Amino acid sequence: MVTHNTNIAIYISSEQLGLYISIGNYLIENSSCNVVFLSKDENIKEIASTKTSAEVVSLDQKSIYTNNKENIIEKAIIIEEKFNITLSQLMSEDRGLGQGYLFNVQKVPTIKRANFPYSKKLKILLNEIISIEAAISSYNVDILIQQFPKKTRNIVARYFNVKTYSLASARYGDRYFWSDDDYITSSLFISNILSNIDNNYRGADNPGYEILNAAEMLNKAARFDYISAIKRAVFLIFNDIKKLLTNRLCDDSYKIFGWVPSVFRKVSNYKYVNKIGITPEDVQNFNIIYFPLHLEPEVSLLYFSPEFTNSMEAITWLSKSVPANTVIVVKEQLYCYGVRSLWYYEQLNKISNVFLSQPDIHAWEWINASKVVSTITGTAGTEAVYKNKYVISYGKHQAINNLPTVFYASDYQSTKDAIDKINNNTFDLSVSRHAYHNALIESTIELEEYKNTYHSISEHKKMAIISLQSLSKIDRRVVLSSAKE
Repeated sequence: MVTHNTNIAIYISSEQLGLYISIGNYLIENSSCNVVFLSKDENIKEIASTKTSAEVVSLDQKSIYTNNKENIIEKAIIIEEKFNITLSQLMSEDRGLGQGYLFNVQKVPTIKRANFPYSKKLKILLNEIISIEAAISSYNVDILIQQFPKKTRNIVARYFNVKTYSLASARYGDRYFWSDDDYITSSLFISNILSNIDNNYRGADNPGYEILNAAEMLNKAARFDYISAIKRAVFLIFNDIKKLLTNRLCDDSYKIFGWVPSVFRKVSNYKYVNKIGITPEDVQNFNIIYFPLHLEPEVSLLYFSPEFTNSMEAITWLSKSVPANTVIVVKEQLYCYGVRSLWYYEQLNKISNVFLSQPDIHAWEWINASKVVSTITGTAGTEAVYKNKYVISYGKHQAINNLPTVFYASDYQSTKDAIDKINNNTFDLSVSRHAYHNALIESTIELEEYKNTYHSISEHKKMAIISLQSLSKIDRRVVLSSAKE
């Protein structure tokens, strides 16, 4: 039987460009795999071509179809049937094309492509799908490696039985794993969790949680005073003017100066929430359900919880489900004060058993004080597991959903059922903590420098070696001939 060398395509964009080029170069030098780079655009192709001997192909998404509406609709139906998808679902997961779905962040600046005609939005998705289909077919790809598991690429890969892998944060310190699905989870990780649960795994120690370092760096940089706001506004205005004069304003991105009002709104909203917000001592005589709001508009919500993204709806389900001795405490994400309206906070504040947290109270204070933590896709769910707390999860694809003390809810009734189970049963919460932690350590690698290299185009050979050694254990088609640093 004749076999061919494994053909690996690596999708590259501006984020982690240096790392993924390093991964490809190491494969070229230390394996029998054939490597091709698929670049986001011509600019990325130009940069990458100077840093690798492999072929770099630009996924040119120029208009393939005319503006004939009937032809586009007809092709859209063919694509939907071929790949067993709905383009409307893909549209809703794009922060631009699907901006109309962002009900919880009413003050996000308008993205130009959000107002494109329906036929033009379909054309954008069709061009993305057809360009990746052509590349996978032309290069007979076996494995697709990418920094982010975008579904327009993944649906095509699945159709051609191509395995996809993306380095994803395990939400624990600097640990990462190779995600092999659309939702930055890992079949190996989940399998290890389930095995630990079945075997009633108990570690020798009590594992603690290591804070997600990349997120902590961002939170520490947040500022909420008018002097900082003025400085930021001047920077944004100057930057947009520079883009305008150099003809670098994107035709389909945010409107010019669109983010300027947000830098001032975030200060006034912060001051309002700080004025009405509470501390754990204010509700110490109640059972607390802690609900941290999510960073929006970001892929962590739109993309990884496509079935449900409405935080306010989840909060109202909780509010209607709890007994009189229970309150819901909502904490805002520091980078969202500028994109929500004052009405949003006022509306939550009018619900009798819902309270807003003072902004400067650390999330861990609330988790420690809570009986239950509820989240859609946030890190708080993982933190709660480590702190022996129950979790109500509204994100269908979270790895923690496989734990016996985590209850997935999708509507009011399942929320009420979860509350009743928690209140009427006694679970050994440490079982979940030990099972999850052991699975995490067994399924992940440590990449300490990853958080510092998002926009780097330099070589990162050490991280590439560690990443590929891990991948070679998951997929035996990735055979490394050398692993020396």
